[in-house]
Amino acid sequence: MTNVRPTRRRRMEVEALEGRLALSGGAVASYAHGAETFSHKTPKTIPIALTYDFSYSDANVMITGASGNLGKIQFTGQGSAALAGSQFEGSSSVLSNAAGSITLDFGRANIKRGRKNDTLNVTVTAESGTGAYNKVGGSTGDVTVTMPNRSTAPQTVKGHFNSFDSKAAADLGY
Repeated sequence: MTNVRPTRRRRMEVEALEGRLALSGGAVASYAHGAETFSHKTPKTIPIALTYDFSYSDANVMITGASGNLGKIQFTGQGSAALAGSQFEGSSSVLSNAAGSITLDFGRANIKRGRKNDTLNVTVTAESGTGAYNKVGGSTGDVTVTMPNRSTAPQTVKGHFNSFDSKAAADLGY
């Protein structure tokens, strides 16, 4: 028995790619008459993931050993917060790295008491930025702060910036 393959001829076609060049990573480059322009897709949110060590002194909370990421950039820093009963009165933290610093202000919120952790949902504002992060100032978002009832465990902050300038997104690695 012999194998018979169809001998259908296929026509080769070529599409012209004049003025277009696709790049990896979601960026698109346009080449028109000698000028190159690049556009990059701006994200809808920029993630915030921080861990703080803290200590209490009456109604004041001293924040030390802050570390984590704003967007894709890693920061370290410190700050302070104020408590009044079951009310979180606000916080200010300065986060920095070799390229610059960002001052974050956390708004007021009610503390939700739990067996292992107290939590609060709060608005965060990047008040100002220096160095490479000077465009981040004015960005706002929402975060959930988890405060362990054990004083030795670190506090975590997770959330995102949902209102920011596209240049701020670029400053934070997007």
